[in-house]
Amino acid sequence: MMTPFQAGEMFLSLRLHFTRASYDYFKYHGKTTMTREKFELRSDKFLFAKLTRAYQTEEEFRDLVVANCLRDPHLYSRMLLASEAHDRYLAYRKIHESLAYLVDQDYCWMFEENQDINYWLHVGQEYPPLMQAVWTQRIKIETLLVMNRILNFLPMWERKIRDTIRVPEFLLLCRKYDPLLSIDGQKSKTQLRKKLTSMV
Repeated sequence: MMTPFQAGEMFLSLRLHFTRASYDYFKYHGKTTMTREKFELRSDKFLFAKLTRAYQTEEEFRDLVVANCLRDPHLYSRMLLASEAHDRYLAYRKIHESLAYLVDQDYCWMFEENQDINYWLHVGQEYPPLMQAVWTQRIKIETLLVMNRILNFLPMWERKIRDTIRVPEFLLLCRKYDPLLSIDGQKSKTQLRKKLTSMV
């Protein structure tokens, strides 16, 4: 079972991970400048004690924080006690438990709309259709990240898209979420290849 201090430090480190380009949760092993002495002075220390009774393992608590950072990277600790936070946690766990199936469902929708993979990635006058599909919740961000691990199109988007507000924030979110996503690389390649072949 996690201690309130461990939960508090994990919350801070994951929030830093999602909001600062220079901080890497994995590189720094989830460590921050937080000490036990500093934690005892925090007004929300009792909140973390309550959270660790509901989310007892490191995996459960991490999933709670990540699920809610995807909604709002700048979230406050008290937001984790809301029923909406728990709902996001459950939805996040469900996605990760059925990721291959859900990605395949997204592929079905995408390639029924347009069978050309280049259409989805193209940067023109509008945002790339794949990016817009994530924003409008037609497909999941996880599907985009699975595709990017295979096709590596995010650097091209970063170079070509001139938006300086919304797109940089979205690309940062993608870069920060990607290492937290457990994906079988070879299986993902085969899954996409089969879907593309079936459309020919």
